[in-house]
Amino acid sequence: MEVPDLRDMVEDEVAHKDFEAQVVDKAIRYIRDSERWIQLLDLVVEETINASLKAELRRSWRQ
Repeated sequence: MEVPDLRDMVEDEVAHKDFEAQVVDKAIRYIRDSERWIQLLDLVVEETINASLKAELRRSWRQ
């Protein structure tokens, strides 16, 4: 599984919205300093771990 790169994601969004390229660094600094970003990242990690554990349980039940 490929891990998304934050810079690539921000650059794509900036290009999509036709913003100036210098917005990328400012946006990344804002995201990294944002408490909400950390909360969302924690949620994604937790959901990923739970999904992985559920998939592992299903595989073990089939065996």
